[in-house]
Amino acid sequence: MRDGRSFRAYVEDVDMNLDLALLKLESLEKLPSLQFAPPGDTAIGEWVVALGSPLSLSNSVTVGIVSCVDRPAEELGLKNYSMTYIQTDASITFGNSGGPLVNLDGHVIGINNLRLTSGISFAIPVEYANKFLEHSRYRIKNGKHKGPLGKTLFGITTISLSADVLADLLRDNVNIPTDIENGLLVWKIVGDSAAAQSGLQTGDIITHVNGVPAKEVSDIYLQSNSDDVLEVSVVQKGQKKKIIIDPKNIPEESS
Repeated sequence: MRDGRSFRAYVEDVDMNLDLALLKLESLEKLPSLQFAPPGDTAIGEWVVALGSPLSLSNSVTVGIVSCVDRPAEELGLKNYSMTYIQTDASITFGNSGGPLVNLDGHVIGINNLRLTSGISFAIPVEYANKFLEHSRYRIKNGKHKGPLGKTLFGITTISLSADVLADLLRDNVNIPTDIENGLLVWKIVGDSAAAQSGLQTGDIITHVNGVPAKEVSDIYLQSNSDDVLEVSVVQKGQKKKIIIDPKNIPEESS
């Protein structure tokens, strides 16, 4: 929280297609919240603010305008998605994703999602979040979900290794094998997590999980839905190696 407090949270539900998750926080007190904007309330040209923690700089905000309210996923190269996005020139970068995009009334109009290039970023419209919450409540009410989806198996924050990110790393003289074009850059590791205990380090590039290429965070999620150990192929300080992560190594008291 902004005041320094932290709470244990569990993943209650996930929609991999929408790239959204529902978290349940353990708290006896009523926590502050933001209100969703009414459906269809977003207009091209209106001012918006993106909240989040870009590059681990907590409680940061950026400002811009709405450039498009219904940019098709196909135009972004997302072939298997049928949704549309809000396009904005408010800067959305690593750490902003998952945070709210709000209008000047303080209402959430979207969920920060991705940045294509400088001045062109995208958010998931709040209408999709509303549908996800409705479906999730229905599944929970009717016993059609499996309850909390378990603990965090990795305890890491990653960045997809896009062409821009790769170019930035090479400019910083990071030693990366020439055949590495895709992967996930480990940006942050939670202390005492399974990932930390495995020997994974900040700056590593994850290329495969259980032999499956890892290009998006969802690729890790799909392989980590059990208590089995995970074989992770990484590039660490320029060298390719395999690391075994055991999800059972997470202390019970960790959050």
